[in-house]
Amino acid sequence: MEGFNQYIKASRGLFNNLELPQGHEDRFTAKLKQRNRLHLYRIAVSAAATVVLILSLTGVLGVIYNQEQLPEFASYVFGNSNSNDVLVEMDSYYHSQLLRKYRTIEQLALSSDPSVRSEVISMMAELEREKQQLEGELKQNPRKDYVVEAMLQNYQVRMAALQRIQESLSDSKR
Repeated sequence: MEGFNQYIKASRGLFNNLELPQGHEDRFTAKLKQRNRLHLYRIAVSAAATVVLILSLTGVLGVIYNQEQLPEFASYVFGNSNSNDVLVEMDSYYHSQLLRKYRTIEQLALSSDPSVRSEVISMMAELEREKQQLEGELKQNPRKDYVVEAMLQNYQVRMAALQRIQESLSDSKR
Protein backbone atom coordinates (compact mmCIF):
# COMPACT_ATOMS: atom_id res chain seq x y z
CA MET A 1 0.00 0.00 0.00
CA GLU A 2 2.92 2.28 0.76
CA GLY A 3 4.24 1.92 -2.78
CA PHE A 4 0.86 2.83 -4.23
CA ASN A 5 0.68 6.04 -2.16
CA GLN A 6 4.19 7.02 -3.29
CA TYR A 7 3.27 6.38 -6.94
CA ILE A 8 0.21 8.66 -6.63
CA LYS A 9 2.27 11.42 -4.99
CA ALA A 10 4.98 11.16 -7.66
CA SER A 11 2.54 11.05 -10.59
CA ARG A 12 0.04 13.63 -9.37
CA GLY A 13 0.21 15.62 -12.59
CA LEU A 14 -0.95 12.63 -14.68
CA PHE A 15 -4.23 12.43 -12.77
CA ASN A 16 -5.17 16.11 -13.17
CA ASN A 17 -5.87 15.79 -16.90
CA LEU A 18 -7.95 12.60 -16.76
CA GLU A 19 -11.67 12.71 -17.36
CA LEU A 20 -13.82 11.50 -14.50
CA PRO A 21 -16.19 8.60 -15.15
CA GLN A 22 -19.70 9.60 -16.05
CA GLY A 23 -21.94 10.31 -13.02
CA HIS A 24 -18.95 10.63 -10.66
CA GLU A 25 -19.57 14.32 -10.00
CA ASP A 26 -23.29 13.71 -9.40
CA ARG A 27 -22.55 10.95 -6.88
CA PHE A 28 -19.98 13.17 -5.19
CA THR A 29 -22.43 16.13 -4.86
CA ALA A 30 -25.17 13.79 -3.58
CA LYS A 31 -22.81 12.55 -0.87
CA LEU A 32 -21.93 16.13 0.07
CA LYS A 33 -25.62 17.06 0.29
CA GLN A 34 -26.34 14.01 2.43
CA ARG A 35 -23.48 14.93 4.81
CA ASN A 36 -24.76 18.50 4.85
CA ARG A 37 -28.28 17.28 5.79
CA LEU A 38 -26.91 15.13 8.62
CA HIS A 39 -24.90 18.08 9.87
CA LEU A 40 -27.97 20.35 9.80
CA TYR A 41 -30.03 17.66 11.55
CA ARG A 42 -27.44 17.39 14.34
CA ILE A 43 -27.34 21.16 14.74
CA ALA A 44 -31.16 21.32 14.92
CA VAL A 45 -31.33 18.55 17.53
CA SER A 46 -28.58 20.22 19.57
CA ALA A 47 -30.37 23.57 19.42
CA ALA A 48 -33.68 21.99 20.46
CA ALA A 49 -32.02 20.18 23.38
CA THR A 50 -30.39 23.44 24.48
CA VAL A 51 -33.73 25.27 24.40
CA VAL A 52 -35.40 22.51 26.43
CA LEU A 53 -32.56 22.58 28.97
CA ILE A 54 -32.72 26.37 29.33
CA LEU A 55 -36.51 26.34 29.75
CA SER A 56 -36.30 23.53 32.32
CA LEU A 57 -33.64 25.34 34.34
CA THR A 58 -35.61 28.58 34.18
CA GLY A 59 -38.72 26.81 35.43
CA VAL A 60 -36.91 25.04 38.26
CA LEU A 61 -35.08 28.18 39.37
CA GLY A 62 -38.31 30.17 39.15
CA VAL A 63 -40.05 27.73 41.46
CA ILE A 64 -37.12 27.56 43.88
CA TYR A 65 -36.64 31.31 44.17
CA ASN A 66 -40.32 32.24 44.23
CA GLN A 67 -41.00 33.09 47.88
CA GLU A 68 -44.72 32.37 47.73
CA GLN A 69 -44.32 28.85 46.36
CA LEU A 70 -41.19 27.85 48.27
CA PRO A 71 -42.91 26.36 51.35
CA GLU A 72 -45.29 24.30 49.19
CA PHE A 73 -42.43 23.18 46.95
CA ALA A 74 -40.26 22.24 49.94
CA SER A 75 -43.18 20.41 51.56
CA TYR A 76 -43.82 18.49 48.35
CA VAL A 77 -40.16 17.58 47.81
CA PHE A 78 -38.96 17.05 51.37
CA GLY A 79 -42.17 15.98 53.11
CA ASN A 80 -43.56 17.61 56.23
CA SER A 81 -40.31 17.67 58.22
CA ASN A 82 -39.95 21.35 57.33
CA SER A 83 -43.27 22.25 58.99
CA ASN A 84 -42.29 20.25 62.09
CA ASP A 85 -39.06 22.23 62.35
CA VAL A 86 -41.02 25.49 62.10
CA LEU A 87 -43.46 24.25 64.73
CA VAL A 88 -40.66 23.31 67.14
CA GLU A 89 -38.96 26.66 66.60
CA MET A 90 -42.25 28.55 67.12
CA ASP A 91 -42.97 26.54 70.26
CA SER A 92 -39.56 27.20 71.79
CA TYR A 93 -39.69 30.92 70.96
CA TYR A 94 -43.12 31.52 72.46
CA HIS A 95 -42.38 29.30 75.44
CA SER A 96 -39.33 31.41 76.30
CA GLN A 97 -41.28 34.65 75.81
CA LEU A 98 -44.16 33.41 77.98
CA LEU A 99 -41.75 32.30 80.68
CA ARG A 100 -40.08 35.71 80.66
CA LYS A 101 -43.47 37.48 80.99
CA TYR A 102 -44.54 35.08 83.72
CA ARG A 103 -41.37 35.77 85.73
CA THR A 104 -41.94 39.51 85.42
CA ILE A 105 -45.56 39.16 86.58
CA GLU A 106 -44.48 36.93 89.44
CA GLN A 107 -42.06 39.59 90.70
CA LEU A 108 -44.69 42.31 90.38
CA ALA A 109 -47.34 40.16 92.10
CA LEU A 110 -45.13 39.40 95.09
CA SER A 111 -44.72 43.10 95.79
CA SER A 112 -48.30 44.22 95.09
CA ASP A 113 -50.98 41.46 95.14
CA PRO A 114 -50.00 37.80 95.83
CA SER A 115 -53.49 36.52 94.86
CA VAL A 116 -52.77 37.39 91.22
CA ARG A 117 -50.23 34.59 91.04
CA SER A 118 -52.87 31.84 91.43
CA GLU A 119 -55.11 33.48 88.82
CA VAL A 120 -52.22 33.68 86.36
CA ILE A 121 -51.32 30.04 86.98
CA SER A 122 -54.91 28.88 86.38
CA MET A 123 -55.23 30.98 83.20
CA MET A 124 -51.90 29.68 81.88
CA ALA A 125 -52.92 26.08 82.69
CA GLU A 126 -56.16 26.51 80.74
CA LEU A 127 -54.30 27.94 77.74
CA GLU A 128 -51.73 25.12 77.99
CA ARG A 129 -54.53 22.52 77.85
CA GLU A 130 -55.90 24.26 74.78
CA LYS A 131 -52.43 24.13 73.19
CA GLN A 132 -52.11 20.41 73.93
CA GLN A 133 -55.52 19.81 72.38
CA LEU A 134 -54.35 21.64 69.24
CA GLU A 135 -51.19 19.50 69.15
CA GLY A 136 -53.41 16.41 69.23
CA GLU A 137 -55.45 17.80 66.34
CA LEU A 138 -52.26 18.51 64.43
CA LYS A 139 -51.49 14.80 64.21
CA GLN A 140 -54.99 13.94 62.94
CA ASN A 141 -55.84 16.89 60.72
CA PRO A 142 -54.79 16.77 57.04
CA ARG A 143 -54.85 20.59 56.84
CA LYS A 144 -51.96 21.17 59.23
CA ASP A 145 -51.62 24.82 58.27
CA TYR A 146 -54.96 25.66 59.95
CA VAL A 147 -53.94 23.94 63.16
CA VAL A 148 -50.53 25.62 63.17
CA GLU A 149 -52.27 28.97 62.67
CA ALA A 150 -54.58 28.20 65.62
CA MET A 151 -51.54 27.31 67.73
CA LEU A 152 -49.91 30.59 66.79
CA GLN A 153 -53.07 32.47 67.76
CA ASN A 154 -53.10 30.57 71.07
CA TYR A 155 -49.58 31.74 71.81
CA GLN A 156 -50.45 35.30 70.86
CA VAL A 157 -53.54 35.26 73.13
CA ARG A 158 -51.38 34.03 76.00
CA MET A 159 -48.80 36.76 75.35
CA ALA A 160 -51.50 39.45 75.17
CA ALA A 161 -53.14 38.22 78.39
CA LEU A 162 -49.84 38.24 80.25
CA GLN A 163 -49.06 41.68 78.87
CA ARG A 164 -52.41 43.02 80.15
CA ILE A 165 -51.81 41.48 83.58
CA GLN A 166 -48.31 42.94 83.68
CA GLU A 167 -49.59 46.40 82.72
CA SER A 168 -52.39 46.28 85.32
CA LEU A 169 -49.92 45.22 88.03
CA SER A 170 -47.51 47.96 86.99
CA ASP A 171 -50.33 50.52 87.07
CA SER A 172 -51.54 49.38 90.51
CA LYS A 173 -47.99 49.49 91.86
CA ARG A 174 -47.64 53.17 90.97
